Amino acid sequence: MRLRRIHSSSDLYSKGTNAKSFVKGESFAVVDTDPVTPAQYDRVNYGTAVPVYKIDLMDNSGRAQMINLAKVKMQQAELDLKDLLANDVWATSAVANKLLPLPVIVDATSTVGNINSTTETWWRANVDSDAEAVNTEDMVTQYNNCNKGTGGAFPTFGIAGQTFYEGYEALGGLKLQLNDADRARLNLGFTGMKFKDMVLAFDSYMTAGQCYMLNEKFIVWRPVEESANQWIHEQENAHDTPGLTVHLIWGRGAITVRRRASLAKLTGKTMP
Repeated sequence: MRLRRIHSSSDLYSKGTNAKSFVKGESFAVVDTDPVTPAQYDRVNYGTAVPVYKIDLMDNSGRAQMINLAKVKMQQAELDLKDLLANDVWATSAVANKLLPLPVIVDATSTVGNINSTTETWWRANVDSDAEAVNTEDMVTQYNNCNKGTGGAFPTFGIAGQTFYEGYEALGGLKLQLNDADRARLNLGFTGMKFKDMVLAFDSYMTAGQCYMLNEKFIVWRPVEESANQWIHEQENAHDTPGLTVHLIWGRGAITVRRRASLAKLTGKTMP
């Protein structure tokens, strides 16, 4: 029997009650607490097939070779797979046999890992859904919210849609000062951006007016043990078709989450 689920701790979400100040001879009322609750995640499979015909390789070889056909086919397959993964990771709802999407993970009402955050308030992420312009005040609040409570931690990595990313850059542009080299040839904008200690990246697949604040400690891709490199490259020969080789690129695992209270998102934002 194969196990389909991965168990992951939600991390320290509650306080204990045994800590106190005391005087000599005073006793402790020892109360056992359960600061962690196991979450369960289904493993999923992703893959693609790359058919390569010997006849095509022969026609595209030697001096007549225009491209490395097998290499190009593999590159195309990998790009197709990345495109599928990117779309699935930004889906608005969880779908069986697909990745657990970030909009579901970073939310205040969704069920993640079989734990319902509507009733289990400690399992909620931080969400700012006010329809307003991008501003650093809201970003500071969400950033600090992630560090509140037992086991809290500041975000380490932020992902923003185009409107939010460009809006944040516009805020920085208001404080931009030109140096002598820039005056010689006008050079505005930023090649990379951070918010406090959080690296901020742009993702064209996500909703334009959103920003997600994440921490790599709490969101992890867990491949099966047999897949040490996360993605397995195998080769199978189709014996009933002369000269056909099918390359398979596939992987199996799950995205697991701990302490959703250290995750945050801002949605519905517009240009400042």
